[in-house]
Amino acid sequence: MKTPLPGVSFVNANLNRMVSAVFAFVAAGFLCFTAVQAPAGETESSDTGQFLSIPVIRDTGISSIEKEIHANTGGARKIKLKGSQEYILWDIDPAQLKGRFIRKATLHVCSASTRNAPLMRVRVSSVAGAWQEGSSFWYFPQAGSACFAQAAYKKQDWAFADSHLMDVVFGSGHTRWKFVDAAAPDAEGWQAVAVDPDIVAARAAGLG
Repeated sequence: MKTPLPGVSFVNANLNRMVSAVFAFVAAGFLCFTAVQAPAGETESSDTGQFLSIPVIRDTGISSIEKEIHANTGGARKIKLKGSQEYILWDIDPAQLKGRFIRKATLHVCSASTRNAPLMRVRVSSVAGAWQEGSSFWYFPQAGSACFAQAAYKKQDWAFADSHLMDVVFGSGHTRWKFVDAAAPDAEGWQAVAVDPDIVAARAAGLG
């Protein structure tokens, strides 16, 4: 597993608008930003901004289904999103973003199920706490890895005793979040999801 860092974003798909399927698979992802250097003593800039593309450096699939709450799929080639049951934790290295104003952020994900179940509406949130990337290829408990029940199974709670993922996302723990409709897949299956710049700014500042 990689060195743990504070979490940046949490994604879950609302698939109520799906017609022919009830889940979606995501195979890869990266984040793109438009950012400007923050001048000393100033809070705004007229600079047109710099485009940055930053890869996702770790991700983990977790599930709120009772028999899977202690497990992860961080080692899987494809990670599943399913309504309010299965989620993905993402993270980036924010070094390039420090000292910059984030004007726009877009998460690009490669869907492995574009024909039957592309991403539709998703929620993206910051995470109020550090978490450990898992390496399990399917839902098996793995000590020290993030799961729905704990930030590091058997080692670290998400926030307090008996807390779970929902206690550190979607507004809990002062986190930032937003619903957004994903763009339609392109010819290679990539979809774009607009991310609230404040979510990324929180990650860059080490606040979420």
